[in-house]
Amino acid sequence: MDDQTQALAATPAPGNFTLGKLTEKLPPHVWFGVSAVFHYLGPAFAVLLFPHVGVLGMAWLRIATAALIFAPLTRPWRSFARADGTTRLLLLAFGACLAVMNCSFYLALDRLPISLVAAIEFVGIIGVVVLRQIPGFIDCLGIALVVAGVAFHKPASAG
Repeated sequence: MDDQTQALAATPAPGNFTLGKLTEKLPPHVWFGVSAVFHYLGPAFAVLLFPHVGVLGMAWLRIATAALIFAPLTRPWRSFARADGTTRLLLLAFGACLAVMNCSFYLALDRLPISLVAAIEFVGIIGVVVLRQIPGFIDCLGIALVVAGVAFHKPASAG
């Protein structure tokens, strides 16, 4: 698939102005803040539901809830219908990858403290930064703080 066809397949559906106007009005740091709040609130509430629906049941609930919320806003079936066969397979593989990632995340939450899981979650991102460029002093300081935070993290002792 060429870049123009791929861009067309990724273009939001016509008449979908709900998110478009909102994204233009709000500055990026607001979106980052909202994302950060939900990034930690979701798992915090999810842990409370583990005894009732199980770990993998919670992962399924998260995926299903996201689909119910975002599908009417983004109308992904339109992009999927315009995509060629190779792109459809890639989209399905990406969806499967996200499902496995969510299941792995919740299985980790079931076994480790949420703070440690969240810290480990960012190790890959930091690794990409380190491998992508030659880090400067501030980058090295940030990396050192993250490594120290993960290394010295101790779960609360029981009793």
